[in-house]
Amino acid sequence: MQGGVGSSTTGFNDGLSVISETTGFGNATQFGRITHAEKNLNKLENNRAKELERVVKELEETREELAQVKTKHKAAVARRDTLEAQVKECKQEFQNKIKLLIDKTENDDKLIQLLKTEVKRLEALKGVKSTLQQAA
Repeated sequence: MQGGVGSSTTGFNDGLSVISETTGFGNATQFGRITHAEKNLNKLENNRAKELERVVKELEETREELAQVKTKHKAAVARRDTLEAQVKECKQEFQNKIKLLIDKTENDDKLIQLLKTEVKRLEALKGVKSTLQQAA
């Protein structure tokens, strides 16, 4: 034991710090040093925090976009329903007009036939030929 008790303690402490640094045992920060593993852990923690912030921001943007898309979809559905109702109404109105025209045409044909019959009857009664031009 050379150098007395004090020098042996100092040598012991130096040996302990070297052992702590090389084996990973002990707290290297208590000696004022940051190990490579701690640097990597800090870097990973920072990267993870940044990634979490990015993902949270992206999630919020996606939620906002989803809300906008839902609003647009709701508006489109309302427009579709309105248009479908208008088309149905127009179709019904068109069908009614076509039916009315067909009914009028049939009535006109009946009236023309009655008038022709009346003209023939009057011609026969009076013995005169009508000067009206008759369509085929």
